[in-house]
Amino acid sequence: MRHSHSFTWYRHQIYRFRNVYHSQPLPPQQYSCEHIIPKSFFRQRHHANDPMNLAPCDLKTNIRRSNFALGNIENMMEGGRPIYDTLDQYTGHLHTTQRIFYPSLECDRGLISRSILFMIEKYPYLYDDLPLILSPPDTEEILDGWRLYPSTTDFEDHRNFWVGIIK
Repeated sequence: MRHSHSFTWYRHQIYRFRNVYHSQPLPPQQYSCEHIIPKSFFRQRHHANDPMNLAPCDLKTNIRRSNFALGNIENMMEGGRPIYDTLDQYTGHLHTTQRIFYPSLECDRGLISRSILFMIEKYPYLYDDLPLILSPPDTEEILDGWRLYPSTTDFEDHRNFWVGIIK
């Protein structure tokens, strides 16, 4: 299979999966491809589109998260506002003054952490921006603690399988 055909097939398969921020099914018309590490942190645009950095998300949450750092909701500061997807499912809290997005407790913590670790290992320059990618008080918890969580969806297994074929 050629790379472009494989990736197109892979992107269509995401419709079968669940929102990375609350693990509920995503209807195709609400689907968006979330960049776990926002595109703005990459020195080369094609690095941001590495399949290991992509996860299914709804469009509304994806737009609201923007390029805010990720934080652990269990350590959330006061002043954040709740964010709901297009189906009114809670996806997390947004703290606009601190520029932190706190995914819900139902988020796929393992997938998020393992994606960030993989991307930092593959693109070491991202390490310099780690305080902007992850909320500094939560960095160790997200990278060391969350990576141990099992995946809550089939998405991570399917993604890893197809990325292995594409490479």
